[in-house]
Amino acid sequence: MTDYQQEQEDELESLECLYPSTFARDKDEPNKKFSIEILPHQDSDEPNHVGIKLFITYPSKYPDEIIRDYRIEIIRGLKDKQIKELDILMNELFTDNIGAPMMFTICTELQEW
Repeated sequence: MTDYQQEQEDELESLECLYPSTFARDKDEPNKKFSIEILPHQDSDEPNHVGIKLFITYPSKYPDEIIRDYRIEIIRGLKDKQIKELDILMNELFTDNIGAPMMFTICTELQEW
């Protein structure tokens, strides 16, 4: 039997290490909800002309259940049409990666988009 809570906690701890300055757990539900700022040049001195903030809520059986409760917020430089494209990409990634922790993969794909 899968220990979903442990898998989620492991992934959250990994994300905290990988994105120390842009990852934040939700104050009310820190083991289920979080946000990450995603910038093209995350760890670089290069300017970031675009950026988003991703808000995620894990479903109870994640990673075996698709994430449906999420929101993309524009930080800078993107238009609504581009956010719709990112939304489509995220849904494809959620479906393609079902069954495995996927948030690092999704963040990387969005960063490279």
